[in-house]
Amino acid sequence: MKRGFFYATALLAVLGFFDFSEAASAATKAWVSGSGQDVAGCGGAGGTPGPCRTFQYAHDNIISPGGEIFVRDPSAYGPLVITKAITVTSQGGVAFSPSITINASAADTVTLEGITIDGLQTGGVGVQVNNAFAVNLVNCVIQNLATAGVQFAPTGPSQFGGYLKLSYSRFTKINGPAVSANLTSMGGQILLDHVSINQTHDGLVGNFNASSIGSGFSISNSAIDQIVGNGVAANSTGTGALGFITNTSMSFLGGSAVTTNGQSVFVGISRSNILGCGTGLNNVAGVINSTNDNMIACLTPTSGTIGQIQYK
Repeated sequence: MKRGFFYATALLAVLGFFDFSEAASAATKAWVSGSGQDVAGCGGAGGTPGPCRTFQYAHDNIISPGGEIFVRDPSAYGPLVITKAITVTSQGGVAFSPSITINASAADTVTLEGITIDGLQTGGVGVQVNNAFAVNLVNCVIQNLATAGVQFAPTGPSQFGGYLKLSYSRFTKINGPAVSANLTSMGGQILLDHVSINQTHDGLVGNFNASSIGSGFSISNSAIDQIVGNGVAANSTGTGALGFITNTSMSFLGGSAVTTNGQSVFVGISRSNILGCGTGLNNVAGVINSTNDNMIACLTPTSGTIGQIQYK
């Protein structure tokens, strides 16, 4: 008995000598660095082998679902295909990626924070969202792309259309829309808050069909300027597409600031400034309601039937 007690005590002493806290958290946290290496066991904040080199290696080999990848220093970290709930955060300077594709499950939330996605004028889509419950982009820059900044087109089996939230982010130099949304399931939402869009072909293009009941978009505290085409275009072949724009400026647009095309589209706009465009509010089919606290200074201020709401 004494000998057994001695061995047990010795084993506990040896185990207590090591700190397993980092190992226990290795599956939920990983670091990447421009000087890192994609080798087995990478992902630590320091030591050996230290941080990983690319987003993809850390995602595939280190991080468990719900985990986080942290960027230590400015560098290019390669393209990333996301297949699970994850957060990618850069707090150590500019973290470049040419493209990010999200193929997560219908229950997963994906967050990108502080990431610069740069297509270098050859990349097609900056962030392609094929499936996820929610996607959050915070303090990101998306630029130099040929097709779209963010393409939100969930195709998974979820009964929800998914949520896309963009906040404190900037889109620039894109030869297509900054945000393109194709919603085919009920309840899908696109939310833009404190977003800057400039030098793109279009701002937000939302396409809704007969299955996207209750879907819509909201734009607040944002700026859309120097646009070749339309600032906001809402198109529907279904029912119940709702859009709200508030406290947003749209200027120097080749097309319309806001255009609707679909009998089921409803867009309300308030406390916003529109100037230097072909048409301010263009209702081809649907409903556009404008409050009297909007300022519109375009070649054609309105086209089609525009509802006027008086605020005292």
